[in-house]
Amino acid sequence: MRYRGGTPRSLLVLLSLAALFLGGCTVPAATPPGPEERPPPDLYGIHEDIHYDQYKIAPMLDRIVPAGLRWVRFQMLWTGVQSGGPDQYGWGVYDTAFAQLHSRGVRPLAVLNGTPTWARPAGCTGDSCPPRDPAEFARFAATAAQRYPGTTWEIWNEPNIQSAWASPDPAKYTELLKAAYAAIKKTDPSATVISAGLSPTGTVEGKVVSPIEYLSGMYDAGAGRYLDGVGWHPYTFRSDFGRYKPDSGWSQMADTPVSARSIMIDHGDAAKKIWATEFGDSTSPGNSTEDQQADLIARAIHAWAGYDFAGPLIIYNYQDRQNDAGRTKSDLYGITRSDDSPKPALGVITETIPEVLRGTRSR
Repeated sequence: MRYRGGTPRSLLVLLSLAALFLGGCTVPAATPPGPEERPPPDLYGIHEDIHYDQYKIAPMLDRIVPAGLRWVRFQMLWTGVQSGGPDQYGWGVYDTAFAQLHSRGVRPLAVLNGTPTWARPAGCTGDSCPPRDPAEFARFAATAAQRYPGTTWEIWNEPNIQSAWASPDPAKYTELLKAAYAAIKKTDPSATVISAGLSPTGTVEGKVVSPIEYLSGMYDAGAGRYLDGVGWHPYTFRSDFGRYKPDSGWSQMADTPVSARSIMIDHGDAAKKIWATEFGDSTSPGNSTEDQQADLIARAIHAWAGYDFAGPLIIYNYQDRQNDAGRTKSDLYGITRSDDSPKPALGVITETIPEVLRGTRSR
């Protein structure tokens, strides 16, 4: 397995121990890494779309803060904030959310996403419509950045799939990214701007574009100067985790012949991080049990701490959705159930993250 730009520290340790053993030396007792080798305290976070229910923010924080989750990723929907037109803003739930997150020392990662009806291209209907004019989206982004300074912004979500961006096009998305980045940075130079997390998928012309192909297209269109980190959704089948799979979102970060890291390095962006802005596992029937979900998340937490390219890893998501029409696989990624009772994953996260941040491992 090749790790381009991201050799896990755990692999280096194993190789060193093997060399000592083969040389006939006594292997010393393992000791935790020094402080300079330990992961940063804000390496992990959780996703939850807080606009659905602002009253669950405080109870969620009561659980995730002790667990070591220091980010909350959520969608800041343009469709909601400016539903009434280009001159009207309704920040309501977001004012509440930012105040509560900051009061608990949790960092917001806001996904600017969704096009209100008045800003869609002619003839485009539905939630997947991209903005007709990047400048209109940029004005919204700048206004948000002015209201919430120092925030990390993710520009759109999974634009490489048709359900999130009609007729996916990396060059068109890069136009939006450039406009938003420039507007946000002009308003708030302290802000951080991350490109959209990309969905792991193959390419079907006109419908979906593989994340590798899409990211390459973004860089070819000049995206490198307009992002502070690369968004990525490294989902993988539970049975494939830890194994090289060319179609795995996890393997495609750094292991495939052309990977997210190789693209970044080839374009002079080796110093920038990959932000895994969604990763998790659904407990829907036929997919994973709750214990299997917990095990996959624990393994991902440990693995993530070993990559030198790692920005935050955001676990998707906090709570199962209650869907009266019948819940699907996408509704059951929560580490808590829809009645707010915890799944095993919450306890495992609470145990695992402090271990990783201390540089120890008992699992």
